[in-house]
Amino acid sequence: ASGLTLEEAVVVKCALELLREHSVSESMFQAAPNRFGVRALTDLTATIGCYGAIAGALYSFDVQPDAPLVPV
Repeated sequence: ASGLTLEEAVVVKCALELLREHSVSESMFQAAPNRFGVRALTDLTATIGCYGAIAGALYSFDVQPDAPLVPV
């Protein structure tokens, strides 16, 4: 991921692994706590899981935005 700090790249990689594989690789499991600490990794994992659950519910019920989305 170009243009990201090392910390941001680790967060993105962790999120992608969790959302795609429903787990993280051994290398991520070892690297993330060393970079952020166990508490922050736990918070990150819970946040990613919550977003995934919300996305699944919205997708299941075909929820659409009231107005067109504007790119940021």
